[in-house]
Amino acid sequence: MTLSDSLNRQGLAAAARQDWEEAIRCFAGAVELAPDARAALANLGLAQARSGRLDEAAASYRDALRLEPGHAATLAKLGRLLGRMGRGPEAIEALEQAASAAPNDADTLNALAAELAAGHCSPAGLARARTLLERAVELDPSFGEAWSNLGLLAAGGGRWSEAARAYERALALEAPTAALYYQSGVARSRIGERSQAIGCYRRAVELDPAFAQAWNNLAHELAAEGDREAALAAVHRALAERPDYLDARYNLGVTLQSLERFEEAHTAYQLVLAAGGEHADAFNNLGGLCLSAGEPTLAVPHYEKALAVQPAHPEARWNLGLAQLASGDWEAGWRNYEARPCRREFAAPRWRPTDSLAGRTVLGWCEQGLGDSVQFLRYAGVLRSLGAARVLVECPRPLAGLFALAEGIDEVHVRGEGGAGEPAADFQVPLMSLPALTGTRLATVPAPGPVYRLSEARRMDWRQRLAGLGPGRKIGIVWGGNPANRAGQGRSMPLAALGRLAEVPGVHLVSLQHGPQCAELDAATCPVVRWEQAGLDDTAALVAELDLVVTVDTLMAHLAGTVARQTWVLLPFAADWRWMTGRADSPWYPGMRLFRQRRRGDWAAVAEDLAGALAAGAG
Repeated sequence: MTLSDSLNRQGLAAAARQDWEEAIRCFAGAVELAPDARAALANLGLAQARSGRLDEAAASYRDALRLEPGHAATLAKLGRLLGRMGRGPEAIEALEQAASAAPNDADTLNALAAELAAGHCSPAGLARARTLLERAVELDPSFGEAWSNLGLLAAGGGRWSEAARAYERALALEAPTAALYYQSGVARSRIGERSQAIGCYRRAVELDPAFAQAWNNLAHELAAEGDREAALAAVHRALAERPDYLDARYNLGVTLQSLERFEEAHTAYQLVLAAGGEHADAFNNLGGLCLSAGEPTLAVPHYEKALAVQPAHPEARWNLGLAQLASGDWEAGWRNYEARPCRREFAAPRWRPTDSLAGRTVLGWCEQGLGDSVQFLRYAGVLRSLGAARVLVECPRPLAGLFALAEGIDEVHVRGEGGAGEPAADFQVPLMSLPALTGTRLATVPAPGPVYRLSEARRMDWRQRLAGLGPGRKIGIVWGGNPANRAGQGRSMPLAALGRLAEVPGVHLVSLQHGPQCAELDAATCPVVRWEQAGLDDTAALVAELDLVVTVDTLMAHLAGTVARQTWVLLPFAADWRWMTGRADSPWYPGMRLFRQRRRGDWAAVAEDLAGALAAGAG
């Protein structure tokens, strides 16, 4: 053994101890004694790289390659080092040569793919990186880093399901890191696997408690799951780790807003704007806070600022329209309301006011909730008045039986049923776009309609049943909106709150409630008659025989208003745009009376107002 070989072995021993300075001294000595010792030169390069002497390491690797130009392992080490130094093109060149010399070396293929992807190369280059990584895991299925890189590449291309699978393999194969759990959480979130995403983010912050991004993403997912208090704790932790983290500060505002802690949410958004200047989402949400306070006029400038920052903001223009409609600016409001998400493909073109309807068939279609559809079905009559020869309506299944009784509608089609595709028509138009297209203003709101050809037999049956309750006023009641959405929850009240109505002499309460809130009838302390109804057409027949309908803002408000019964609607503190602000009446339903909360959540006062109006015999 030569002295050069002995020094090389001493260097290897020092490297094993991670004593890099000693290793460099030994390897340099070996090279000095034997300048053609390629192995010692390569080892010197490795030790120099590990000690942070990157330029020296690159020079040592190049000297080794001059002695053996095609040595695959040295080329691979040089390539990885150049990548670490930010010299991407040179790194790729070296790794390409290494891969050519050793095409079945999984580690080299992985390094080359990672460098190609890091260089933001062309689609063809990214496709090649994917091929290299797939080959690497084929050669070594236990290669966790390559699986992780496959995940990163798939995520970068928006292939989130593929990314999630790759991260799952990586987590099973290599010592999991907080970053890998975080990346897996992002992928799981993107494919809708929220509980798995939450689990990944929790593991990420367990491994790295200072991982602010993981805390923030965890907060977002917890809020989406409905666990808003836990979300609030998580976002506070993100800000504790990074006080200047604007995304987390914004997320704090969103979480506080969902908890109806509006003043604190306002402060959070203002801090975002103070730090970030232009933040369209923060402006948009400030507008939402104004709507929640029942101040649509104050919301308008916030939405306008959001649009100044981001003209194509997906929500701000629609929200601006809602605020303008609520505050009475219907000309601008209907125009901006058209920014709502309402896109469907039809063979027939969208109707425009410049298109003559004379002799034509037009399809009006329902797009939002059941109550919206009943409210805006009146515009089918507007289409007829504009000359349409035939008016067709497409609606959800629950409305089909009722709409089939509507005068002036030639055919009713149920969305997605029948297998025959869309009905033949010359034009199609969403019913809720017709106010904008026809220039509806407060003074020109079409009358409630259409007239429903209700079954006389069913009306007689309901009339007899109601007569059996004895003398007095028969009042239909609805106390719950759709529990599946937050808006419906906010418009709902407990049945017990209407107990005051039963105390008014001569009043008989009849339930018109549908859905899970009917369970409250079993424990009701006030007398409420409950009769099963076969469908909305049957409910309409019952409503037509009642003296009064008292309902929260839901489908029944529109159904009762349309069949021309006396209707009182109970509204939350910040009511929906269609009821406007500060009014006790509605331009949509002449004769309808609105009872509004004066304080958020205070239904008891509304019930007192109702009872007083009933006792006074008010209409």
